[in-house]
Amino acid sequence: MNTPKYLEIAELIRMDIFVKYTKANQLIPSIRRYAQIYNVNPNTVSHAFRLLEADNIIYSYRTRGYYVSEDIQKKKEEYGRKYAKHLLNVLQRLGYSDVEIENMIEEVIKR
Repeated sequence: MNTPKYLEIAELIRMDIFVKYTKANQLIPSIRRYAQIYNVNPNTVSHAFRLLEADNIIYSYRTRGYYVSEDIQKKKEEYGRKYAKHLLNVLQRLGYSDVEIENMIEEVIKR
C-alpha cells in the first residue's frame, strides 16, 4: 500500500522540526521552500502543513509564515513515546520477553 505523498512530506517536516527547529515560536521554512527541498508541488506541502497544524506542531501567523508551536517539546516527547510503544509491541508479538527486550535495547545503545 502506497502512502500518500502529503503524509510522507508531513512526516519529513515533522522530523525536521523536531531536530532543527526545536524552539517554540521559531519560524520554519516556507511552503515554497519545502516544496523545493522535497521536489514536490507546493499544494502537497500545504496539505502537509495543514496536518501539522491540526496536530499542534506548527501554527500560522497570518501572512508572516508558519511557526513552531509553544508545546513542541511535549509533542516531541509524545511522538517518541508513541514509537517506543510501537516498537515494544512489535517485539512482544515476536515473542521476546521484557528482559530480552531490555538486553536487546542495551546492546543496540552500546554500539
